Amino acid sequence: MESSIPLHSFDNTHFLRSLIICMTFHFDDTFNVDELHESLKALLQKEDWKKLGGRILQRGYNRYGVRLVRPYEYGRVSVRFSEACFNMSIKDHALASKMFHQTDGPSVHPGVEQIRPLCTDGNGATSFKEYIGKSIPQISLRVVTFTDGTLISVTWPHTMTDGRGWADVFRAWCAMLAKKPASIPRFMGYDLDNLEEFGFDQDIERSVLEPEKRPLSALPARLVRQTANIFLDHKMESRVFCLPADTIEELDSKTTDNMTSFYWVTEADVVKGWATNVICSHMGSSNRRVCIHSFFDLRDKLTDRFPAVGAFIQNATFPYLTQLRAIDLVHGPFGDTAVAVRKSCLQQGTPEQLAATAKLLRTSGMRDRYPVLGDPDGYHVYFLDWSNSGLLNAIDFSSAVEESSDADSDDTSIRPAGDDKDKADKGKPSHFQVDIVSKSDLYRQDVFNLYGRDRGGNYWFGAVLHRKAMGRLEAEMARLQHARA
Repeated sequence: MESSIPLHSFDNTHFLRSLIICMTFHFDDTFNVDELHESLKALLQKEDWKKLGGRILQRGYNRYGVRLVRPYEYGRVSVRFSEACFNMSIKDHALASKMFHQTDGPSVHPGVEQIRPLCTDGNGATSFKEYIGKSIPQISLRVVTFTDGTLISVTWPHTMTDGRGWADVFRAWCAMLAKKPASIPRFMGYDLDNLEEFGFDQDIERSVLEPEKRPLSALPARLVRQTANIFLDHKMESRVFCLPADTIEELDSKTTDNMTSFYWVTEADVVKGWATNVICSHMGSSNRRVCIHSFFDLRDKLTDRFPAVGAFIQNATFPYLTQLRAIDLVHGPFGDTAVAVRKSCLQQGTPEQLAATAKLLRTSGMRDRYPVLGDPDGYHVYFLDWSNSGLLNAIDFSSAVEESSDADSDDTSIRPAGDDKDKADKGKPSHFQVDIVSKSDLYRQDVFNLYGRDRGGNYWFGAVLHRKAMGRLEAEMARLQHARA
């Protein structure tokens, strides 16, 4: 009889089943690729970590689990692996040269789907059903090597874990690579769901995220909008953006200076407020609500369920929502949007509201279809904040770095001039980006991926937006660039 483990309750949702994620990390080093691959395989054969090397199977209607792979099963690998090697500098490669290219001012780079051929081999899963039907391992690892750097990509179904969980996977992987098994954290959540009973209390208050019931008087306007929406241009475009350190600091100062009253906000709040104001600038006279979707990590909120020890490999992110009238957002003080986002985070992050959100997300209308939170007639913008996951700081592949032979070479193009990379950064990624390779529930939604600051202090983010919204954002980036000239 095969051994399998049911997916945890908040892993097994329609929304997460629709998301197949590819994370790509850029390193200024070259590696022993076999050591990287073998150490990951070794980790996934260790105790409870073997769950990540299992196969997804269907156990019934909307019921899924992970089938554990037996070591003696011929051909059943725990990691899907591919590699490519180019005998050239990254800056000389047609696609790779367009990634993470630093400029003197705010810059715009090709979107993630344009460089996808480098990050995947083209034969991996692009839907949850493919993982089941083709018995594909949950983790796909791809390593692309150049003479002066490496791109390492991992592709995975979001039902496996979230970004914070992946940070723990990387820590464990790096410990295995460095031959420090004692440093491998204990795998938490193997067959025990830390959120199993969360949200079942009958006395829970109402969640502020519950979809609003619109009066009958609003029905004609809604039908007009839905009809017009059929004829709108739904072409989506993606880009990656870089805000230099001084530019993001200037935005931070501008946000503070333009608040109605001072309120402490985070850097992510600043970016959310600025980006939302830019793409919604055409809605200046509209009373339509702008719905700003963000997410926070329950590991920080529910410390009784998530102790500080161990690696909790599951999805533990909950949404929070900021709703503003477009006319107020566009014509109000610039900083007030960031303040509204911060207040929403604080108000919806209480234990009572988190429990209410859990109860709401357990309903069939939220679990079994695309969840509509807030005003269904609103303009919805999503921010996925990967900077809070700690991914860049979790990775240290220095044990697999191959020593460079630059000193014996007359070719000065191997590493850019003036690049005296600190030894402390050896084996650590300088940048990363995230691509949704599936046709997900976020398809045709305006989505921002916030990556945060690189080691030089520059702020990176990606965006997949409707064509006109992308045009407004690119125009704003051009304005910022011109202001620096």
